[in-house]
Amino acid sequence: MATSSTAFVFPGQGSQRIGMGKDVFGRFPTLTSMADNVLGFSVKDLCLNEKNSSLLNQTQYTQPALYVVNALHYYAMIEDKGKLPQFVAGHSLGEYNALLAADVFDFEVGLQLVKKRGELMAQARSGGMAAVIGLDVETVRSILTKHRLESIDIANYNAQQQIVIAGETATIEQASDIFRTEGCENYIPLMVSGAFHSRLMKTARDEFRNYVKQFQFRTPELPVIANVTAAPYPDDTVGVGRLLSQQIVSSVRWAESIWYLRQQGVKSFQEVGESTVLSNLIAKIDAGGIVKPLVPDTQLRDLATARPALVAADHNGSRNGSLVNGKHHSSSTNGKQYPPSTNNNQLLTPSGTKGIRRFVDDYQLKYPYVAGGIGYGISSRQMVESMTKGGMLGFLDIADRPLADVENDLRTLAYTCGKESARYGCTISQGLSDELTIDKLFGLLRAYNIQVIETHDDPQITEKLVEYRLQAFDQRGEAINRLLIKTGNPVVLEEIMKPISETILLKLQQRGKLTKEQVERGRRIALASDVCVLADPGGLTSHGSPFVLFPHALMLREQFTRQYRYEQPIHVGLGGGIGSPLAVQMAFAMGADFVHTTSVNLCTIESGLHAYTKQLLQEISVEDTGYAPCSDFLFNPNKKIQVVKKGVLFPARANKLYELFKQHAAISEIDPRVIVQLEEKFYQKSLAGVWEDIVKKRQGTPDLISKALQNSKYYMYLLFQEYFHLSAEWAVKGDGTYLLNFQIPCGAELGALNRQLQNTPMQAWSGRNIGEVAQWLLSKSK
Repeated sequence: MATSSTAFVFPGQGSQRIGMGKDVFGRFPTLTSMADNVLGFSVKDLCLNEKNSSLLNQTQYTQPALYVVNALHYYAMIEDKGKLPQFVAGHSLGEYNALLAADVFDFEVGLQLVKKRGELMAQARSGGMAAVIGLDVETVRSILTKHRLESIDIANYNAQQQIVIAGETATIEQASDIFRTEGCENYIPLMVSGAFHSRLMKTARDEFRNYVKQFQFRTPELPVIANVTAAPYPDDTVGVGRLLSQQIVSSVRWAESIWYLRQQGVKSFQEVGESTVLSNLIAKIDAGGIVKPLVPDTQLRDLATARPALVAADHNGSRNGSLVNGKHHSSSTNGKQYPPSTNNNQLLTPSGTKGIRRFVDDYQLKYPYVAGGIGYGISSRQMVESMTKGGMLGFLDIADRPLADVENDLRTLAYTCGKESARYGCTISQGLSDELTIDKLFGLLRAYNIQVIETHDDPQITEKLVEYRLQAFDQRGEAINRLLIKTGNPVVLEEIMKPISETILLKLQQRGKLTKEQVERGRRIALASDVCVLADPGGLTSHGSPFVLFPHALMLREQFTRQYRYEQPIHVGLGGGIGSPLAVQMAFAMGADFVHTTSVNLCTIESGLHAYTKQLLQEISVEDTGYAPCSDFLFNPNKKIQVVKKGVLFPARANKLYELFKQHAAISEIDPRVIVQLEEKFYQKSLAGVWEDIVKKRQGTPDLISKALQNSKYYMYLLFQEYFHLSAEWAVKGDGTYLLNFQIPCGAELGALNRQLQNTPMQAWSGRNIGEVAQWLLSKSK
């Protein structure tokens, strides 16, 4: 990601005019000729000849002409400036240009799709559209319901108070007087041939859906914001055809798309082409305050087969059904109230215990609150930025991601949060075994001056952690680099709170990794600068009780501080189960220096999970989580992970794989009927194909592949372990095809939070900014 995010936006139908393209047709004669061959007429003549003005406004000609002109202007911009955007989006037809820019298809394929789309939409001869100015989307919805105009759909959500509706011509005409009476500033019938982006386009949608099946699409090279969801296209290529088909009958959620991009850190928008329609809309959106979410009823019905979880959403267009961002800054903005606090929602400040004051001072924070790292990119850069700027400590998980992506995020954080560098760190997850990757990760941490690492109790990287911990000291002789170690294991608590192992110190000195002075200093500090006692959190869990583990940790800290005369006190915090202000209060009452959260952050605007998965999460209750084996069950057979069980089968299927592993010495011993079940239900792919993917992924560790080929039990382990990796990836990407296999690490505290946020602006995930959730959790209770 670049240090200053830019989005290119492409206009759609309505921005056409005679004369468009005159500056670019000559620059790209080959593409212009290609367009003529696809269309069967001269696109240049259509756009430049005054006699064609009537023709240019007919849908079957408008759409391909605009696609071509937008595309040529995009190519010209890239040639002239040489800079790619970080995001792309398009309004209705313009979405095809956005997909072209993201290399989902080439110019010719895109034009073929647009030509067919224009022809099908032009065949819709019944229905009309009108723009409603001066009323927000909720008011428009309520008016339609009040006057029994449910046959009208919201076609375009262009800005907070610029809504386009579509329906039968007579109904659209009837609605004019109704909306004017209800107080709209203006009601403008549009000169169109049909009710585009409404249920009346279902026939066109169905024909287009069959047409796109002949094309092969590529994974987007850039995030493309879909009109249907106001969220990025999924990485699965099947979803491209599905979304493009669905777009014909669905609302263009433009205001929400721009709001989403702003939340992702986009600072500037560049409209491609010769129109300023979108630039003007963006200015209105930015000036219009909160963008309320929209999930039209027709959209929910039409998506039923593709994305079943969406059907469970509120069908009345309330906040339950939202899929996109709608940040709410205060209760006064829309008449709704946040959950009440018994003490005026005052935030817990560093004026509490000595340990709290010391923690916030050491990290230069405002609040003793930590958002822990979550793997597979879920704890996103945006999440870390929000926490950092809110005066809290956030962590970017870096272990399960491509190194190039990690470096891009660290570079961006250095730019956006450089002055608050003490307020963020990186999480290194369990299970790193590739020494080269480990070396590169720690090299990035040094290069970008990351001064705190969060990790679980993982002995595989202990030496690297010691080297990192003792890398540098300040003028007071205190270690600059810190380690926040999470554990629910009382044995591990002792190990990480004692002085660093003498054996490791001497080994690193012999290797030249530590100097004699560093070794001497290392004898006087604990490995962990901060300890987070985990009480049955989401993800890896020990099923611990906070009322046993936490007092034990405080006792150990007092004992070891006195025994070893530590100059740097160890901060001890509590995590797992933090899902309400009362839980926070209890943690601090027990003596916690900070509270640590993960599960409640999954269902926020900034979370790296796909909107589809967040929609599922916002519906779970306290009882909707369960337990499954962890992915490295071969080495840690007793370790468990806490995951979502509502609406998915991952816990049961993971346990099934573990039982098969225990019962059999090789894949060949398993009942063939069970193998078919694994291929059809679990992987949705042959086991041979799964193994080929494993070999490709593990090219950097050929010794593991060699071991598996010689050891049938280990071969089976790698195959089964791949299911755990895939199930997590499917959940992050929100691929509804694999819904039943989603692995979502989550504790019951998210269910508790969901319950308390009902009937508030934060009920839906799109209303949950991670900083606002944190501040609400920190609110005092008497």
